[in-house]
Amino acid sequence: MHLLAEIVLALALALFIGSMLVGAASDLHRYEIPNQLSIIIVAVYVPAAWAAGFGLSDMMIGLAVGLGCLAIGIGLFALNLFGGGDVKLFAAGGVWAGWSGLMDYVFLVALCGGLLSLALLVFRRIRLPARLEAVGWVHAIHLPGNGIPYGVAIAAGAIVAVPRWSISAPLLLG
Repeated sequence: MHLLAEIVLALALALFIGSMLVGAASDLHRYEIPNQLSIIIVAVYVPAAWAAGFGLSDMMIGLAVGLGCLAIGIGLFALNLFGGGDVKLFAAGGVWAGWSGLMDYVFLVALCGGLLSLALLVFRRIRLPARLEAVGWVHAIHLPGNGIPYGVAIAAGAIVAVPRWSISAPLLLG
């Protein structure tokens, strides 16, 4: 791997992880994931795939996986099971996972989502100290009627899965 490709791939992976973290923080803080983050994640995939040595067909498979995730996510959104920002963030991560990493990605996002749900069930049963109750986002997430900021689970699952994805292999394998 050439030095330029290594730098491009490292920067793209850093942007991917950073965008996922910002999406998680935004969802936790406001129950909203900005569309720009999903756009950035997909846009950065193209130079990352080039740097990883992907051919055009490999890149198109990644994009097709992302579209498939988007289609399934739209169905879940229609059933009121997933938020719109969650759908877009999950689909953007699916682009990076590609076909070979899709099962790991889905499994880890689901696992993180289950752990997050359990943590929120416990958290919402405890009494918060007054100074935490006064923090707007902590108060909002503590309310039993509010949903689950699933962007946190999507980001956690993606970040745990990314070292296993073929797009990361050139950096990890040297």
